[in-house]
Amino acid sequence: MLAIETRYPWFHRFFRYVFYSGLIAVAVLSVIPVVTVPSVGLSDKFGHFLAYLALGATGVIGFFGIRGPVAVVLGIIAFGFVMECIQFFVPGRMFSVLDMVANVGGSAAGAGLSSLVGVAANFAGDRMAGRKKSGPPKRAESTGRHSRNLKTNQ
Repeated sequence: MLAIETRYPWFHRFFRYVFYSGLIAVAVLSVIPVVTVPSVGLSDKFGHFLAYLALGATGVIGFFGIRGPVAVVLGIIAFGFVMECIQFFVPGRMFSVLDMVANVGGSAAGAGLSSLVGVAANFAGDRMAGRKKSGPPKRAESTGRHSRNLKTNQ
């Protein structure tokens, strides 16, 4: 897989909570009128990119083993589209295609970044443990009707 292994379920649960918190924060910031949105001195598009990058990264890590990275990114893109559509009804806000581009780019970049970090962490862990590739260790013997077809390690 392309993310951190599921040896630590609490780790993924924690990132799911961070992801859900991020969704709530983005939803609130997307529907409040523009006069009350805090200004941080960054471009609006860059802010969208960073927010959705965080959602993409935490979503892929949090849902690893439950949903694939593509499914997580598609869900985040759908969420961003809904948020942009809701802005039609918010005073001082409007739908922006450039915001959507920033949302898609950020969520894909976050998913890719967390996947690369996961692959690197798995590779480093395997190297430190002396394994050549990840996965469960091979069984030396097998019992069952197909055991005569398996080679045993001696």
